[in-house]
Amino acid sequence: MYKKLGIVLLACSMLLIPGCTPDEVNLQPSEEVIALKQENETLKQTITTLEEQIEELKEENEALKGSKEEDSTEEVAKESYTLYTRDVNSWEITKLGEVQVDEALSLQDKLQTVADKLSKECFEGLEIDVEEIKQIGNSDVAIINLKDKGQNESPNWMVNFFQGSTGAGITATSLEESLLQRESAYPWVDGIEIQYNSEPLVTDHIEFSNIIYR
Repeated sequence: MYKKLGIVLLACSMLLIPGCTPDEVNLQPSEEVIALKQENETLKQTITTLEEQIEELKEENEALKGSKEEDSTEEVAKESYTLYTRDVNSWEITKLGEVQVDEALSLQDKLQTVADKLSKECFEGLEIDVEEIKQIGNSDVAIINLKDKGQNESPNWMVNFFQGSTGAGITATSLEESLLQRESAYPWVDGIEIQYNSEPLVTDHIEFSNIIYR
């Protein structure tokens, strides 16, 4: 009898244990699905936002490339200067060529650019150094120093370009006319003082011990 009573009590207690109703059981999967759908929509929105940002970055990158190309292709204002020499037969001063110089350079740098080109064209690359432009009275005078590469090295200013009256005369004309730019309308130095290895330039055929004015 006690055994039967225990079984009945156990059965009753099981009926009283709280549990999920059928409706609640059916709702749980639906909530998970809704949550997944919401996450999916959020991800879609995030992807769309990222794609828009990528497109904006691409446009900015293209704009920067275009700006750099414009800067690189922008023409720099130039000034044209003439190199001179002397015809060995007629002894006339003739134009040797043109030098394009950046307008923004200082006067000393412009003169140095002309000197470098003259050296390359006429004097086998021997150094023509524009050491300074100094004020002498009311004039701007450029100090020009002709430098040899080294003792007994060839080419050499004296041996190769101041040897003989004809050679010295052509050299003197090229230096004087090209560095003074007498025909140019651009602002320029008023005179030049030509030295040889930082000493007054005096040879048997030419003398540059004084300032040569424009």
